[in-house]
Amino acid sequence: MKPMHKVIAFQIDPLESLNIETDSSLLLAIEMQNRGYEIFFYQVKDLYIENNEVFAKGFFAHLEKDSKSYYSITNHAVLNLAEVLLIMIRQDPPFDMNYITSTYILDKLGAHTPVFNNPSSIRNLPEKFSPLIFKNFLPEFIISSDLHLIEHFIQRHNFAVLKPLYQHGGKNIVLTNVDEENFQATIKNHIEKFGHIVVQQFIPSVRNNGDKRVIFSAGKLIGFFQRLPKSGDFRSNAALGGSFAKCELTIKEQLLCKKIGKFLEKNSIIFAGIDILGEKLIEINITSPTGLAILNKLYGGLHEKLVVNTIETKVNYWYKAKK
Repeated sequence: MKPMHKVIAFQIDPLESLNIETDSSLLLAIEMQNRGYEIFFYQVKDLYIENNEVFAKGFFAHLEKDSKSYYSITNHAVLNLAEVLLIMIRQDPPFDMNYITSTYILDKLGAHTPVFNNPSSIRNLPEKFSPLIFKNFLPEFIISSDLHLIEHFIQRHNFAVLKPLYQHGGKNIVLTNVDEENFQATIKNHIEKFGHIVVQQFIPSVRNNGDKRVIFSAGKLIGFFQRLPKSGDFRSNAALGGSFAKCELTIKEQLLCKKIGKFLEKNSIIFAGIDILGEKLIEINITSPTGLAILNKLYGGLHEKLVVNTIETKVNYWYKAKK
């Protein structure tokens, strides 16, 4: 048995930056704590390799969902991550070289400690590239850093959405059109700032109907909801004032979810969220998907229990397979 067989390590953003009311990572950590696990938190900057072993500087904490001060540090420590039960990758993008480096470091633990989501899958399947596998469900798009190619694409569609490839939460996503006074300047600014960008055909229904977020655990669909943009915006992210509602999936969307479920299971992705707009697949989020608190609020229940059930099953299977 491992020295720290009841310790689960979370690679995460600073706890003080998280919202206890909405954050899926904290819901998962609290559910794990309630099942008797000790929770250790560290940031990417505190992950390192020494003499071919992987360590993290961080702290153990006790979490209280209904408290204003929702966490209290019980002990600072440096842990050999080969000795903990499980590692959860839960920091938000930007998906930059720091993020990518952490996946290379955690890959070294492959024979010692399970890591969810799989660091190789996170590295190889960024959220705006992985949808390209499902070509029959995509809006028209171009990924480029060529001003003239992007101009030509937008001229064909009149309206288009410009997105950085490696950010999240609706940051730096803009709607532009050929009649806009600063049309070329907007594109040029994004290229200079981000290099390659994704430019998608604008789907007007998003203004009134928003999009749909679908949550998966080990390839199984566990819930979905509608995300609605605030008045005057087209982005439906919670961080930008979006609201949420119950919804249903169309037959085509259900077919898409079955295909994505198989893809997630094949790539050892334990927790994921996808965004669907007008029956088109927009993103597959496997870096740090969220939405559990919204599912709980809209439909009742504690959806984090479903995810932790799956995690425990997968962890037990992982260690049995090692013997």
